[in-house]
Amino acid sequence: MTAWRRPEHTDHCLVHLVSYGAFAAVERIESELSTYITQEAS
Repeated sequence: MTAWRRPEHTDHCLVHLVSYGAFAAVERIESELSTYITQEAS
């Protein structure tokens, strides 16, 4: 994050970056759970 905290990047940009990471993590967990449930059902 230190590299990100430069004058051309604002706190607003940092919030977008962190939010994107959170959404990506949730989508990955959701996908893994779906795969696991499908495998358990068969």
